[in-house]
Amino acid sequence: MRTFLTLVFLAITLFGAQVELYFLGNKTFSSKRLYKELGLEPPWWVEILHKKWVPKVDEKLLPSLKEELQLFYKEQGFWDAKIRLKRERNKALFLIHEGPPLVIRAISITSDFPIRIPFKKNERFVAPLFKRMKEQITKRLLKRGYCSFEFNPKAYIHHRSHSVYISIYLRKGKICRIASIKVKGLRTLPKRVVLDHIYLRPGQKLNLDHIEQSYKRLYSLEYFSGVRIDYSKKIKNSVFVDIWLKERKKHHLYKAGIGYETDRGPLLSFGYKDFNFHTYQLTLTLFHSKLEQKSALSLFIPSLPLLKRDFDTVLFGKYALEDFHSFKQKTIQISSKILQESFRYAYTLGIGLQRQDIFDAIFCIPQKRYFYANLFATYLLDKRDSKLFPTKGWYISSKIESSFFGDPNYLKVEAKGGLYLPLSKAIVLFKAHIGQLFSSSSAPPSLFFLAGGAQSNRAYGYHTIYALDSPCQIGGNALNEGSIELRYPLSKSLYGALFWDRTYVTRSRLNLTDHVDALGAGILYPSAIGTLKAYMGIDPFHPSHHALNLYIGAVF
Repeated sequence: MRTFLTLVFLAITLFGAQVELYFLGNKTFSSKRLYKELGLEPPWWVEILHKKWVPKVDEKLLPSLKEELQLFYKEQGFWDAKIRLKRERNKALFLIHEGPPLVIRAISITSDFPIRIPFKKNERFVAPLFKRMKEQITKRLLKRGYCSFEFNPKAYIHHRSHSVYISIYLRKGKICRIASIKVKGLRTLPKRVVLDHIYLRPGQKLNLDHIEQSYKRLYSLEYFSGVRIDYSKKIKNSVFVDIWLKERKKHHLYKAGIGYETDRGPLLSFGYKDFNFHTYQLTLTLFHSKLEQKSALSLFIPSLPLLKRDFDTVLFGKYALEDFHSFKQKTIQISSKILQESFRYAYTLGIGLQRQDIFDAIFCIPQKRYFYANLFATYLLDKRDSKLFPTKGWYISSKIESSFFGDPNYLKVEAKGGLYLPLSKAIVLFKAHIGQLFSSSSAPPSLFFLAGGAQSNRAYGYHTIYALDSPCQIGGNALNEGSIELRYPLSKSLYGALFWDRTYVTRSRLNLTDHVDALGAGILYPSAIGTLKAYMGIDPFHPSHHALNLYIGAVF
């Protein structure tokens, strides 16, 4: 039967008569709004170019579209709206008589918790807005840690006089705290791995943001195919959390890919991962592009007890051949690091051993072998509202590394930061990146700062900005970068952007004289896996330098 209905629907879609759809008498809502409510939205390019657009629909769908339109008007407060369908050859016309709307005559609020309502006296009553208000207030209460509240919003409707009386009673109660956390469904993984990777602790205030981020972090471990966190059980102000997990059945994952990046050209990649090798994750990665050929092997050990705490640990080995335009480098690296992460911050500590061979270098770069051991640490403090597509908040991150054995002796320090400011519908982003390299001897040229590319100055190619105060094509001891970007919604799922980048790369420790700029525009598409971005930048003082940058993800 289902197959038969599907075939009937396809036949209607493919062979049914198509008619243009119009509205007449719609005083409160534009035709564009009514099309949208009926699921008839124009392509994104039509919206951007502001072209006139009239949808075509199958004539057999007109009765159901009329019912949807009638329901929409009722939800918007027009309970007496009358809609008739009129046909004219290849056109269909909905004749709309709106009638008087429901009007809010009085609002009564009794609350010990600050709330905002989207209604005013003598305004039209909109039912979906009332429902959304209830959901938002409930969510705010849970985010603040209140789960035992009394919330009773009512909208009393007097149909004959087209009047609405709104009454809201709210008593927030006391702060709720987590009494216990139970983990269920584990088969091979130890319980501490789960408890170490959630942002929930017994005795902690209930926080909805912590629960949402705990979902994401547990999935990011890649051990589980299903995660459910239940916080509905409570006694007075105590919440009993149950975490239900389903471990992966397939422990082996193989990935192969072909792609293209503006920074590195055509790409080939292959990867293998064992998701549960005695709770460890073993990963093999092979990568090839015109600028880099790399093979790497890593072992991820979750919740390893060290210094009376549990740390995630990564053992890493790499062989790479890289082309930096002015020289080539062969690297053999072995390193180990520990990671610790909380809701707002994360840090890593590590130690490494490296051998680097420099060859095919230009005359001013020494061709030699470097062998050294180093220590490194990173720190991130993230106060943004989202990691995928932030609209407000800020972050700062820092990195420090230093050699303690071999050649060269160096200290390298970096700091990055970003500020997101909502401005009406737009978002203004300020970003900065500073770095300094201190070296008492000749350091490998790959340690010096290079700039340019999708996550740097967007008028230049990847790593094509060398020290601006040196005739040699070599990186700088100092880096100072800043960006200002304005993002504005072009449609429901598309943003436009205007940006200005300025970059200083110098051999001296601080030099704000030599710089390059980038001005440009871009398109952004937020998705579930990250933000897809396309930027076109040009140096206004040297127009021959321009670049198109395509990439996905956040910029740190």
